[in-house]
Amino acid sequence: MIAIIEFVKDSDGTEGPMLRLQKLANINIVLVGCGGIGSIIAEQLVRLGIRNLVLIDNDKIEDEAVALEFI
Repeated sequence: MIAIIEFVKDSDGTEGPMLRLQKLANINIVLVGCGGIGSIIAEQLVRLGIRNLVLIDNDKIEDEAVALEFI
């Protein structure tokens, strides 16, 4: 699982919280692996305000592993 996030931060600190949330909402993230941990990370990213999230997983959910899956 690899996440590359590039944040832009002003050195003078003039950004307000709404502008920061808008920048966060416009980030594109690709999450590879949506198993037990990946599904939790996906949930937390959405709760942070990420709107552009691509989930990639080639596995099938087994009956035994349903308790570990969030998505």
